[in-house]
Amino acid sequence: MEHILTRDVETRLSNLLGVDMEDDSNLFCHEVNVNVEPEPDFLPLTNLKEGKTAKVRIILENNEMTKTLEQAGLSPGNTILLKKSKGSSYDIETESTTLSLDEDIAAKIIVQN
Repeated sequence: MEHILTRDVETRLSNLLGVDMEDDSNLFCHEVNVNVEPEPDFLPLTNLKEGKTAKVRIILENNEMTKTLEQAGLSPGNTILLKKSKGSSYDIETESTTLSLDEDIAAKIIVQN
């Protein structure tokens, strides 16, 4: 039950059982989380939802492709918009241009939503 208790249910059970709510060691659950877990802060571009903006944090490429992406405004610290993801193609908009990436490259771009 401890994973599904709301704060209200915990309080009522505690009162019913005579548990001291001021003593943390007596509480049923120390942190109540009844909401669905939020999306992760950092995720590959392939997991970003269409229409969402995100900040580029890491590009896991270390070659000429990285330089090309940076010239298009796709570098760590820049904000992008995922306009469309269709199959294995990802259309993104940077501050300076719009480009289309294949799934292999998009998976190597880690963004923060």
